[in-house]
Amino acid sequence: MKPESDGVFKAIIEKVKPYFKEGVGGHDWLHVERVYNLCVRIGMKEGADLDVVRAAAILHDVGIPMEIKRGVNHAEEGVKIALKILKEAGFPADKVDQVVYA
Repeated sequence: MKPESDGVFKAIIEKVKPYFKEGVGGHDWLHVERVYNLCVRIGMKEGADLDVVRAAAILHDVGIPMEIKRGVNHAEEGVKIALKILKEAGFPADKVDQVVYA
């Protein structure tokens, strides 16, 4: 399954990819794709909400570059970034909390 398969996820990916452009600390876009693919496989077997799983997998390390560059907590920074990206991408509002606190 490709994460670019629909408009909302395409928008999320377009907004997230620049955060991984430098590949800091081994966290590059290939890492995100590996995590995404594993999460989707597990989510399918477990009957999870794949919208939540897919978005959480794509966004899971989005705060890492800020932690490395500015010394902030990547989880806290990632929540802020993820909230903004999900809103801008038109992700279903009723699922946003499930994604950012996954």
